[in-house]
Amino acid sequence: MRELKTILRKKAKERGWERDKLHRRLKAANQMLKTYLDTARNAAQFQAYERMFSLWHVLHVPFVFMLVISGVVHVIAVHMY
Repeated sequence: MRELKTILRKKAKERGWERDKLHRRLKAANQMLKTYLDTARNAAQFQAYERMFSLWHVLHVPFVFMLVISGVVHVIAVHMY
């Protein structure tokens, strides 16, 4: 944010902006930067959850197959009895 303030102050002097216009631009730039950083953080968190779900999927797919096989065996055993 400090670098952004420095750059915007330099542009304000070059272009002859009034103090009010500079403050509005600083506020808008601060909001955009905050939004960008929040979005980047959310994307990083999403990747962590995606990785966890991938591991969950790898661990639980065999359980689904075992459940289906045990269900089929159960139905066959009940009908044979």
